[in-house]
Amino acid sequence: MPQASFAARLMDIKITDPGKHQLKTIVANAYLEASPEQVWQTISQYEAYPKFLPRVASCRIDRRQGNVTIATMKLDLPFPMNGTWYTNRYVANKKAGTIEWKMLQGSLKSTAGRWKISPQGKGTLVQYRLQTDPGIPFIPQAMIQEGSKRTIPDILRAVEAYAQKQ
Repeated sequence: MPQASFAARLMDIKITDPGKHQLKTIVANAYLEASPEQVWQTISQYEAYPKFLPRVASCRIDRRQGNVTIATMKLDLPFPMNGTWYTNRYVANKKAGTIEWKMLQGSLKSTAGRWKISPQGKGTLVQYRLQTDPGIPFIPQAMIQEGSKRTIPDILRAVEAYAQKQ
């Protein structure tokens, strides 16, 4: 029996709009054909992100102490987003299967998010949550959200493919 395509395993992508002057939240839920341990090893090794995540050009670990990591990422994005970078604070909780991040500084106005993983059969259920505001007023928020919505399946596919190699 052939494997289901990734599109069939991407359960949903929802955009929640809390109102004026607040960031929309994008939440994607998917089933990945990799064990929770493989997925955890993939998403918690921030320095490996440039090897597999779309648009991540480089990553530098600035500090790592216990479950908290400060990392600076540079992205490879087209104009007017070229030169985008940010330093995030990542807090990993392996027992809960979560990694949460929030931008400390960077060229974006703000970005924050969360990975949540849990076992499901032979694979892993993954929830990816993202809020981003590039702070560029002439780019409509709807365009930013639509671009993120198209990019998230690519991110999840990349995580799955890399995790399967772990």
